[in-house]
Amino acid sequence: MFECLKDAIKGKDYIFKKELESYTGGVITQYTFTNLANKGATNLPKSFVIGHKVAYKTDDVIQWLKKNAELINF
Repeated sequence: MFECLKDAIKGKDYIFKKELESYTGGVITQYTFTNLANKGATNLPKSFVIGHKVAYKTDDVIQWLKKNAELINF
């Protein structure tokens, strides 16, 4: 399901917060993890700062998406 995301970010060890929306097709915005953290979520990918920009490990974001995706049958 998330293979296309892996392909899009192939070779990138990390994703900057502002890039999340473009890499996930709008599923995750730059505010998603901040908003979830403010609501008390504890299972979020760990963030770090590179040159005043917030980043996440690519594999951590993909794992979070896999764990938090819901299959909806119509």
